[in-house]
Amino acid sequence: MSSGLIHATPTTCSADPSGINTSSMQQSMQQSLADLEAASHAFRLAQAENDQKKKGTGATYDRHVRRYVEFWNKYQAELSLGNSHRFSIPSFPITAAKVAMFLQHESTREKVSFEAKLDIISSSLMHNSSSQLMPGSQQTVAGSNVGKSSISGAISALEKYRLNHAYQHKDDPESQITLRSDIRIRQFEEASKSNEPKRIEQAQMLKAIGMSSGVQISYSSLEVSS
Repeated sequence: MSSGLIHATPTTCSADPSGINTSSMQQSMQQSLADLEAASHAFRLAQAENDQKKKGTGATYDRHVRRYVEFWNKYQAELSLGNSHRFSIPSFPITAAKVAMFLQHESTREKVSFEAKLDIISSSLMHNSSSQLMPGSQQTVAGSNVGKSSISGAISALEKYRLNHAYQHKDDPESQITLRSDIRIRQFEEASKSNEPKRIEQAQMLKAIGMSSGVQISYSSLEVSS
């Protein structure tokens, strides 16, 4: 005897009625959007590089970023010594925490002499490579410190790099925050400005000591920013 109820047999639809695989179409669309974003940012980065060259900041910014990478890799290697379970943190993406550690190093290192800079530039042009200077070497001015312009320049260079490449690290919230909005970065910059008169006085004393001892120390060597 019939109960009067109609029992419907459940069915599933695995594909679009038009025969197009919806999942495949979505993946293709995502890839197309990713390609579009990459191409548009590549154009923007090329423009930014040209602008820096016109302003004359390209080489200086590159030097700051290169110095940051060299410091960070060495710093992480030292932390990992004797601790095989420690994971080394990569230098990129740039974040305020990483830059704060770099500025701590920069604010205490000795200044590179003007003559050494000329030698490095000449060597780099001849061999198409970059040279490295270690703190305390004969190519630094003993007893000196970098100036406020070097600290501010490093912050500006790293902020520019962070901003230009932030789109590559959208899943990292810290990499999306401007450096100077962080109290650690602001404190380093403010400290370098307040210490500038004392640093210049120290540079003058070093010059006077060098002259009295018969050692030729140019004022430009002491006042050069990095």
